[in-house]
Amino acid sequence: MNDRFLYDSYRDARDVVWKVLTRYKVVDFPVNVSRLAQKLNIDVNEVAYLPNGLYAVSYSDGKKNYIEFVSSGNVAVDRFTLAHELGHLLLRHKSASSRKEYEEEQANIFAARLLAPMIIIREHDPSSAAELSDIFGMSASSANIRFNRYLEIKKRNKFLTNSLEKEYYNIYKSGRVKTYSG
Repeated sequence: MNDRFLYDSYRDARDVVWKVLTRYKVVDFPVNVSRLAQKLNIDVNEVAYLPNGLYAVSYSDGKKNYIEFVSSGNVAVDRFTLAHELGHLLLRHKSASSRKEYEEEQANIFAARLLAPMIIIREHDPSSAAELSDIFGMSASSANIRFNRYLEIKKRNKFLTNSLEKEYYNIYKSGRVKTYSG
C-alpha cells in the first residue's frame, strides 16, 4: 500500500471517531463501548463460540447492526475487540471485501482512537504506557502503541490541528453532559 492510501485510511477512521465522540458527547473514560453501541442501535451479544476461530463478527441484516463476540476473559481486550467491530460497522466495511487487510487496519485505527483519543491523552499527560492503560482501560500492548504515538505527537506539538478534533475537545472540556462512565 502506498503512503497516500495509508493516510486516507487513517484520516477516514480518525474523522469517524471524532464525529461519534462529538455526536454522542462521550466525555468519560474508559469509554463504555457496549453502551455506545446501544446508543448507535447496534446489538452486542457475547456468544460461546464463533466458527473459523473468530473472536468477533459484525454484520447487518438490512434493518439492524449486530456485533457478536467470544469473551477473551480480559475486559481491556474485549473492549478493543468491540470497538474494532464497531469501526467495521461505522466505516461501512463489507464482510466479503477484497480489501480485507486495509479494512482490518482501518478498524484497528478506529478502535485505538475511540478508546484513547490523542487530545484526551494529552489532557491526562500520562508518564508511561501503564498509566495510559489504567486511564483508558486498554491492554498493555494497545496502550504501549498509543503512548509511543503520544510521545511523537507531543514532541511535535501536533494537537488541535483539525476542526473535528477541536469541536470534540470543546465538548470534552465543557463536560456539560456526562453520558458514559467506564
